[in-house]
Amino acid sequence: MRLYEGSYYRADELSPLVRYIHCVGKDWERHFSMSPDEPIHAFTAKQLRLTADSMTYATIAQAAATHRKELSFDFYALNAKVLGHELWGGGLEFKFYPRLRWATGLTLSGSGKAVSDTFGFSIKEPRLQYLEAGWINQYDLWQNKYFRLGINLTNGFAMATLRDNSQTQKVRSRYGEREVPKRIATNYFYLLQPGLDLSYKVLSNRHNPDFFVNMKARYSKGFGRVRFGEHSAPSTYWFGVGLSLIGFDR
Repeated sequence: MRLYEGSYYRADELSPLVRYIHCVGKDWERHFSMSPDEPIHAFTAKQLRLTADSMTYATIAQAAATHRKELSFDFYALNAKVLGHELWGGGLEFKFYPRLRWATGLTLSGSGKAVSDTFGFSIKEPRLQYLEAGWINQYDLWQNKYFRLGINLTNGFAMATLRDNSQTQKVRSRYGEREVPKRIATNYFYLLQPGLDLSYKVLSNRHNPDFFVNMKARYSKGFGRVRFGEHSAPSTYWFGVGLSLIGFDR
């Protein structure tokens, strides 16, 4: 622990320079000094360039590139083509970059609307719902200051549900019983989904995080038995537009 200009700084690392953690309110800030007796500075790239020699700065920059990992949170609206019907919905993705261009994470999306197709059932007000959930792996073909272009593959689970809005049924939830449109039939699939992501930075925040407009395209191939619609598990595609928050984990 070091007392400097009336505040206490806790030493966190001693080489190639001294790093400190300093508590400000409920937040922890990072600082450094070139030796235990020299002035303490905020741990920023600009201050490092001004204070450290070129060799020390290069060492710190290389260590930061090696150890700091990126996180990505995507929120988007989508338009899907499911069983011959155009559905609107939304989704979210969380991805972690263990390496510079490789990402892995989880994805969840859903869509639905009232349709006129009864799929051969005696129902008055059919409604079609579609849900996907899976494990996504992505490789960014192109990354620069403003643009990112990535290809990805998702393995997961999909379900298409046909309901009747003219009838209701009770279901249990964490908030108690509630009434929902009656479920008529559900198709369950194993999902294999290649896709493409394009992102453009609209707001820079020193990567803590940066804000991107994101566009997505997905082709979904289902494998499994069906209870309504096509005789085999259908192919589906969707397009999405939304916001991505991309930044470092620490």
